[in-house]
Amino acid sequence: LTEWFPTQTGLDEEASFDIPDQATVDTIVSQMPPETRDMLVRDTNGDGIWDSAGIMMGLHKDTNQKEFIQEITHKLKSWGFYVNPLANQGDQDHEDRWVGLYSSGRVHCRMTVTGPVAMMDAISTRTYAELSIVLPIALIAVSIALFFFHRTLKVVIIVVIPLVFTVGQTFGIVGLMAYFLPKYGIQFILTPQIVLVAPMIIALGTANALYIANRY
Repeated sequence: LTEWFPTQTGLDEEASFDIPDQATVDTIVSQMPPETRDMLVRDTNGDGIWDSAGIMMGLHKDTNQKEFIQEITHKLKSWGFYVNPLANQGDQDHEDRWVGLYSSGRVHCRMTVTGPVAMMDAISTRTYAELSIVLPIALIAVSIALFFFHRTLKVVIIVVIPLVFTVGQTFGIVGLMAYFLPKYGIQFILTPQIVLVAPMIIALGTANALYIANRY
């Protein structure tokens, strides 16, 4: 933590960052109300030993939250403590693999970055990955359906080309906003609501393009 929050940031320059001795820790913990203590530490397996804890950080309003989360995640990965909550079954960072390592005693500590900022960043990353797969499939499916019902490539071209340009322009603007807004202290996250624009454009654009093709 001293790498991220040096004493020059306003903390007491004479304060010690060493972990206190066990007696001091026990004294402080014993003075905490149970409801407060339960928000910080938990005994998840009922063996009388606290095995889970939360480390809370408050971010300054001018902090680039995305870069900060990425830095913490990178450090945890380099230390070998990171657990990826979005990993698929069989991946190196999947929860089941870590449970096995933890049970066998080979790993004594594992960490997951969580909270609103981390979760929104994870949702944004996963949403973009899914969009890059679903969008081409949707355009191909629309093209096949159009050709099947109209038996001419002319209709496919009239419908698909405007759709491709429209989707490209829309997400091009979204990409520019995601790049430039953080430079001015404005956080921008690719949410599922923004991604819904793509299927809406495909649905409405196909209907309008078919009307134009059939009318003119």
